[in-house]
Amino acid sequence: GRPARRLLPERVLKSGWTWLFVGAVVVYAGALAWLYADVLSSMKASADAYVNPAAIRQAAGLAVPTVLFWTVVFILTDRYRPQRFIVWFVTLGWGAAVAVLLAYHVNTWAAQHLGIAGAGDPASGARAAIFVAPFVEEACKATVIFLIAIFARYRITSKVSAIVLAGLSAAGFAFTENIVYYARVIVFASTTIQAGDADQALASIVMLRGVYTAFGHPLFTMMTGIGIAVALRTHSKVVRVLAPLAGYCAAAFLHMLYNSQASMSDGNAQLILYFAVALPM
Repeated sequence: GRPARRLLPERVLKSGWTWLFVGAVVVYAGALAWLYADVLSSMKASADAYVNPAAIRQAAGLAVPTVLFWTVVFILTDRYRPQRFIVWFVTLGWGAAVAVLLAYHVNTWAAQHLGIAGAGDPASGARAAIFVAPFVEEACKATVIFLIAIFARYRITSKVSAIVLAGLSAAGFAFTENIVYYARVIVFASTTIQAGDADQALASIVMLRGVYTAFGHPLFTMMTGIGIAVALRTHSKVVRVLAPLAGYCAAAFLHMLYNSQASMSDGNAQLILYFAVALPM
């Protein structure tokens, strides 16, 4: 006769997906705790004030709507050949926890080495944001997609699957990054007289990062996702190598273009690029 069907608790406990979920929760919680401790101990919002827990809690509440929006958008996009929930969770969590932690430390290290003390080039403060951060952050966000492509390539069933997973990782990254940015503005605006209206300053950055340019990180990382999808569906060994590399370079270039314009262009140039390039893409 047929073998006896295992009970649900037994099937859950013996499933590799269950233990992947448990492991991911532990790793992501540890990464977020590490990042949280680093931010509280070393991140200054002004000359005399550090980012504090109250500011982080307020910032998290402001960052949630954006990540919820993109999560729903990407999951709905993936509805025809949907992934397991755990795959969505792993990619979103990776971006929000591990990718941000890695990028934070590498970018901090690079900024310390690229900065100029004393009478140097005043534009040097943007060097890390333009020449380092795009490559570091895109690599950190896309690592989870490469891992899935290596160990569970059958989960990437189409180009849409790769784009969705890349977008989820980027949405998670943007969520945690937004918390840090919002928290710094909250502390700076509340402790610095020159900042003016604290509520207005906070509302401005939330609209900028959470609405107007909220598609930025997902757009960049989806380029890498497309490259990985092409590589998985080709018989050419050359394309298998070049397609992900080309996708990653495209992601880093777009990210670099965005950071350079945000750091160095005036308002008119930013508006032209936003409406003529960013929104159409």
